[in-house]
Amino acid sequence: MALPWYGTTANLATGATMQDGNSRPASPINPNGPASHHHEFYIDDEMSIFLVEGRLFKVHRYFLTRESEVLHGMFEMPPDADGVAGRTDEEAILLPGVTAKQFLAFLKFVYHGMHNKCQFSLDEWTDLLYFSHHFVCDDVLDRAIREIDTYRPPIDPVDKIVIGEKCDIREWLYPSYETLCQRRNPITLAEAAKLGLVTTTLLAQAREEVRAGAGLASFAYLGHPVQDQPLYDPTNVANVVRRVFAQLSHGEDPERI
Repeated sequence: MALPWYGTTANLATGATMQDGNSRPASPINPNGPASHHHEFYIDDEMSIFLVEGRLFKVHRYFLTRESEVLHGMFEMPPDADGVAGRTDEEAILLPGVTAKQFLAFLKFVYHGMHNKCQFSLDEWTDLLYFSHHFVCDDVLDRAIREIDTYRPPIDPVDKIVIGEKCDIREWLYPSYETLCQRRNPITLAEAAKLGLVTTTLLAQAREEVRAGAGLASFAYLGHPVQDQPLYDPTNVANVVRRVFAQLSHGEDPERI
């Protein structure tokens, strides 16, 4: 379709003028010969259909291949004998390992939420983090991590440990262990179910060692709790946590974490 003040590409090639009575000249002829596609911004806007948990999504392929190494590699593969998948509902592309809710968070982010004022809930940032980790969307993953780190009120340390273990966010683990060691209340049954036997056992051991081997961080706690002040000496808690959790075969020196 031609813009009203320029006419068509064919008109540009012949130097024709507009026929609207104003005799305005068309755009000058390209002195460099036939127009070429821009290497970055001549976008293949093909749509693809995906099936996640019984829900069909039809979206632009461009956003997915731009953000995800996995999806980019998938679309780079030659089509099979049945042709290119994702063109009809019957041939929708299955996305295993993620939920429809997580895929929706990713689509909302790449379509509407990539600016700094994105208003996501903590649950949506978490869904986005899971999806971007699973499909190797590094830039999106980094954004989700930053948003969760600065979200207020902050994410529960138990949930942060669970997510950190599943998504290999190692920098979340030790600070969260330390937070739970500083907490007055013990690990609950519901929290233990989330954390698993090994992590719960090590946390219980660390909490006992902290309480047995160190005094309170502040005398003000004795009958007069101080808000936001650590219950035990943070340096000692950090040392205990590193020593206890070194029992895990993370393949890393706990002193470097």
